[in-house]
Amino acid sequence: MLNRNELINANEWLAKNTVTDYKDIPRNIRHAAERLIEDAHRTQQRLHRELYINSEKIRKITTIGRTKLYEMIKNEEFPKPINMENDK
Repeated sequence: MLNRNELINANEWLAKNTVTDYKDIPRNIRHAAERLIEDAHRTQQRLHRELYINSEKIRKITTIGRTKLYEMIKNEEFPKPINMENDK
């Protein structure tokens, strides 16, 4: 996790400078940006695990049968499923 000063320094540098090539970014700023991206990716993965539930749990919670659930998805009355295997 980036500390507050690292984030402020990276933001200030990026606000003052136009970057046309990744190698033009100073090493410390590039390192901070890479760590920020890694933190964001880990947070996204954690949220996916915590927020998404499978169709079996949805059917238990809503008492909607499997056929009705997929009919509702087809008619855009229920959100489309997300393939979590591709997000790992």
